[in-house]
Amino acid sequence: MKVLVLQSELGVLRGGGENFTRNLFTAFAERGHRVMAAFVADRRLRYPLPLPANIEPIPLPGWWSSTLGQGVLSSLGGYIPWDSRARIHWDRVQQALAWRAFAWHNRRFQHAVERKFAR
Repeated sequence: MKVLVLQSELGVLRGGGENFTRNLFTAFAERGHRVMAAFVADRRLRYPLPLPANIEPIPLPGWWSSTLGQGVLSSLGGYIPWDSRARIHWDRVQQALAWRAFAWHNRRFQHAVERKFAR
């Protein structure tokens, strides 16, 4: 059986979800299935975390960031006192922007996958 894994951060993050995915689909490959994984990569198709040898990588090139602008917002928030009302509002704004950036990243990844496999 052929298995296609779609997980945007698989080649760039080493978190619980990514480790679970690697382990699960390595087990599939060890049982004789052909496993391919599509994920984000930089413009030159580079990604920092190699996949297991029995999973065929399909890096999708582009300018990717699921946390776009969050570093700047966090830095600015550092100037707002923790016990102020402004801090409560700032945190809400920062959370709202973080969710929107993450959703935007996921939509872009979805469109990249659709373009890659349209044929």
